[in-house]
Amino acid sequence: MERTAFFINPAAGSGRAAQIWQALKDRYGAEVTAAADHGWVVEAADPRAARSCLDRLLRDASSVERLVVVGGDGSVHLAVNGVLDADAGQRVALSLVPAGTGSDLARTLGVPRRPKAALEALGKSSRRQLDALELSTAEGRRVVAINVLSLGISGLVDLRVNAQRRRGTLAFLTASVVSVLQYRAQPCRIEVDGQLLYDGPLYLLAVGNGRYFGKGMKGLPKAVVDDGRADVLIVPPKPRVELLGLRLPQLYLGKHLGAKGLIYTQAHTIRVVPSKGFPPFDLDGETYAASEGVVKVLGGAVTWAG
Repeated sequence: MERTAFFINPAAGSGRAAQIWQALKDRYGAEVTAAADHGWVVEAADPRAARSCLDRLLRDASSVERLVVVGGDGSVHLAVNGVLDADAGQRVALSLVPAGTGSDLARTLGVPRRPKAALEALGKSSRRQLDALELSTAEGRRVVAINVLSLGISGLVDLRVNAQRRRGTLAFLTASVVSVLQYRAQPCRIEVDGQLLYDGPLYLLAVGNGRYFGKGMKGLPKAVVDDGRADVLIVPPKPRVELLGLRLPQLYLGKHLGAKGLIYTQAHTIRVVPSKGFPPFDLDGETYAASEGVVKVLGGAVTWAG
């Protein structure tokens, strides 16, 4: 492999990432040893500690060409923000060995989710440029999503999933069903490319670079990761019986875009003005306080090897 650094979240996938990391060391022993000798291995479950170590690595190790992430969507999210904040999006290529609860970006990119296949694929990957989604808020926050940014019930689902100590196969589905039963839609104004698209009570806004979120929900089935546009889905309030009995199954299958009342479009910029009391933004499965903000597509901002 190229001059490679490694970022491991040992807690990802309820500890599965630690086992996969050991398998990676067995498979690529020389590369991992060389990286460790240079201080190019970051192993941390705490996001703040991991980000601090990544920032230091990307600042000091100018010869790193590739960063292999062993973890889930949240780990990739942290790595993408670290690389872009270091202005290294063209220099450092990201790769992924999926080990998280959802691993939705891997589904879109066709990254093997079986550890053995993913490890073998590391040595065969070619580079490509991916878009990213930059959220800039009125408070001055700037954060980037590589897969999906959403607002509404998704933030409540995230809070429930992240509160679970062990996140098994049904973690997202269970959290989604409970959240549907409890969530109350609230007013939100949404503009795309300078034009008003929606102003009313919002159940879900999803802005996608990738096609999947929520552990396999094919919410944005037409999304393309390198077309310079974001796919936008708006779900207004619906009866709970309809959401659970019809829309949720359709969402997993990607058959919902033609449903009555749903709004789907593509855009380069999206302005969001939520009312007070919204659940947090969901960016790649990580939560950020909801507030007025603008989402902008960063075309070709991330180099991907995989």
